Amino acid sequence: MVNFPDISLAEGANWCGRKSGKKYDKFAETKWTAVPGKTIKTPHIAECYAYLECKVTQQVIAGDHTTFFGEVVDAYAVEEAVKKVKQGGPPAYYFDPARIKTLQHLGGDMYVTNEDNYVEFEVSGVIDVYKLKALREPVFYSGQSKGLS
Repeated sequence: MVNFPDISLAEGANWCGRKSGKKYDKFAETKWTAVPGKTIKTPHIAECYAYLECKVTQQVIAGDHTTFFGEVVDAYAVEEAVKKVKQGGPPAYYFDPARIKTLQHLGGDMYVTNEDNYVEFEVSGVIDVYKLKALREPVFYSGQSKGLS
């Protein structure tokens, strides 16, 4: 299952990315809603704007992580996230980035959204305490990477 959270779920998404599902009940900790998959057993997150149901085809151990490869067997999105386009044949549905504030992981504690800003989390102390910072300047411009710090 691949879930697509929007910016409102940034803090929980960052927390989940740092914790093992073997040690934590991520749904209980984030208070997100688990919904059974329609074609696979794995649940999806009800609060996400879209999700892909996937069958794992390969697992590759890469140091302290495992990379999963899969085949998409079904896809779903909330109506607000897509626009319907009809051009002679059956209607086609396209993701409309103007309707959703998307969240993409850049690496570490950095994320980018489609609002020309990025979100960075600070980890303070021994306990994971996240402070959300949204900066109002583009992460990328003129095709060149801009410094994030």
